Amino acid sequence: MGRHTNASWPSSQGGSRPDIEYASETLRVTHRYEALLEKEIRGSPYEFKTMFTAEGWGAHQRLLRRFKLLKAIDPRLIRMLRPDERVHFITHGTLVSAVDDFFTSWAAHFLDLRAMVFTSERVFLIQINTRSEPRDLVTQIAYSAVVAVVSSTDGSCRLALRDGRKLHFRHMPRPDHKFLLDFLSNAVKRAGADGDKAATAEEKLCPKCFKVVKGFPAHCPECNALLTRPFVAGFRTFLFPGLGNWYLGNRGFAAGEMLFTTLLWLFLVILPLIRLFLEGGPPPTRAYWIGTASVLAFVYVGVAVVTHHIARKGLHAAAP
Repeated sequence: MGRHTNASWPSSQGGSRPDIEYASETLRVTHRYEALLEKEIRGSPYEFKTMFTAEGWGAHQRLLRRFKLLKAIDPRLIRMLRPDERVHFITHGTLVSAVDDFFTSWAAHFLDLRAMVFTSERVFLIQINTRSEPRDLVTQIAYSAVVAVVSSTDGSCRLALRDGRKLHFRHMPRPDHKFLLDFLSNAVKRAGADGDKAATAEEKLCPKCFKVVKGFPAHCPECNALLTRPFVAGFRTFLFPGLGNWYLGNRGFAAGEMLFTTLLWLFLVILPLIRLFLEGGPPPTRAYWIGTASVLAFVYVGVAVVTHHIARKGLHAAAP
C-alpha cells in the first residue's frame, strides 16, 4: 500500500478509460442495487458484493440510501481513484475533530455531513448535503497516516493521526460502525506492515482537479481553479454574519445566520430607537447600550472565529 500522487485512470490501465466510462454509465442507468450483484461490470472499481450486502432490521433501506449515495458521487469519485485502487465500502456520517466538539458540533449535521469512501489505499471524505448530493469539500486520509482506530463510548469511530489530530466519524448507520471498525483496523495494520509512514495527516484536495493542495492558496497550483481563503471567510463574517458562509458556498446556513443577526439588530437596536423617536418614551440607559454592544460583539467575533475554522476544513471553489 505504497505512497502515490493523485492520478486519474490512464488509458493504458487494465481498467482502461473506456472501461471506466462504461462502468460509470452502467451505474448511472441502473435503477436497482440488486442488479449490480447479478453480473460483473467490466472496468468497475467498486466491490459491489461488499458494498451491497447487509443484514438485520432496516437493511434494505440502508442499501437503498447507499446506492443513491454511490450514484451521486460516482462522477467525481472515478476521477479521484488511482490505477488498481478498489472501493470496498461507502457510508455517510459526520466528521468532527476535538475542536469541532467545542465550536461547531451544533452545525455538524449541515456542514460536516460526509460521504465516507473506504478504498484499498485510503479514505475519501466528500462533503454532501442532506439529499446526498456532493459539494466542494473533499479530503483524504491514507491508511498509513493513521496510528490508531478506536470505538468511542458514544458509538463513533475515532481515528488518531500521526500529526496528533483526532477525528471522529459519527452519525453513521449503526450496523456500518462495526464493519468499518474492523475494516479500518485491518487496513491500518497492513499499511504499518508495509512500512510506509510518509502520510501523517488528513490531506485537502482541490474541488476541481482533485489533486492534493498544501495550505490555502488563492488558486490551485495544478489547475489554477480559484479557491476560497479562510481569512477572507472570517473577515466577511466579521463584517456581517452570514457573508462568510455565503462566500464558502454554504448558502442555506448563511441565510440562517443573516436572519438571526438581522433579528438581533431589529430587537436590540432598531425597535428601541423607533419607540424613542415615534413614541417619545425614555431613552435606553447607558447600561442597555453597553449590554447590547457586548452581545453584538460576542456574536460577530464568535461567528467569525467559527466560520474561519469551518473554512480551514478543506478547499472550496470560489466564485469567479
